[in-house]
Amino acid sequence: PWVSTSRSVFTMVTGIPDLSRNKTSSRNPLIRDQYSIISEFVNHDKYYLIGGSASWANIRSLITYNLKDMKLIELDDYDRPRVDVWGISDLNLLREAHNIFAERDPKKPFFAVVQTAGNHRPYSIPDDNAGFEIKDKNEEDLRKAGFSSLTQYNAMRLLDHSIGKFFEMARSVDYFEHTIFVLFGDHGNADPKADHMPADDYALRLRSYNVPLIIYSPGFIQQKHVKTVCGLPDLIPTIASLSGVSYTNRTLGRDILKIKDGIAFVVNKKIAPSSYGILDGKNYLRIFRNESGMEFHDLQSSDPAQDIKSEKEREVITFEEMTLGIYETAKYMLYHNQK
Repeated sequence: PWVSTSRSVFTMVTGIPDLSRNKTSSRNPLIRDQYSIISEFVNHDKYYLIGGSASWANIRSLITYNLKDMKLIELDDYDRPRVDVWGISDLNLLREAHNIFAERDPKKPFFAVVQTAGNHRPYSIPDDNAGFEIKDKNEEDLRKAGFSSLTQYNAMRLLDHSIGKFFEMARSVDYFEHTIFVLFGDHGNADPKADHMPADDYALRLRSYNVPLIIYSPGFIQQKHVKTVCGLPDLIPTIASLSGVSYTNRTLGRDILKIKDGIAFVVNKKIAPSSYGILDGKNYLRIFRNESGMEFHDLQSSDPAQDIKSEKEREVITFEEMTLGIYETAKYMLYHNQK
């Protein structure tokens, strides 16, 4: 809902959009006490793996204070070379994750978060890369595909390559067929306009909020394309439902596999003026954070940046009420969601 990895981690754990204005919620000691649906996985071993230091953005406190049975595994716990500021490579991080999953008690379920980082600058390509080959593309082709540089393109390819190697390893052991794998992005980038994306992706800078979500478990889930609009608060309720875990939903998220008319709440700082609002598959309302007004956009229009609020008064009222409801509720919940 807001570009920043630490905001996304907070939202994932709590199910509450991180609306802190001055600094991210994970850095605020006054709101570190938060209930999480992850705690409802009571009979599971829990792991949070990060290639670097969990001191970054005070993530250590967010995880260990609220999820006391979750084992936090970070840079100093690995016997792997550090690649850059983000710690060990994603490939080595995924190797470590696989080793943990493969060597644990197969009779006990587990819940794990593996936080990759290699598709961030400086886009390092480690020497130990399991046969990854760097490709050369001309600048025009890269921009048409939405990449800002050749190094970014190859870093994204390396992440894809590393995930592929992880699944090769996972398929060789028993935990693969009993695990639900969820791959998602914490946020996107405001990079060049991509030819394959719809007009609103660039015109309204929504590509910073439009991220992949792939749920992969051949043993449990049949392949299908879920077209419902959803947001990061919906992630953990969906995973808990798929896992058969009984939980109390004290979040702003819902199981996306059980809703038809989904919405996403977005704090958009990528286009001026800065705004907060909601969108569904057709429309997007932006309420300016400086209180100077709002805009309403048709996402399916050939000119989605055009403000059409005067033409859609009824829809604007509905979207405004929903937006303010979510916004004020989320602000309240940040301070009233204790364990």
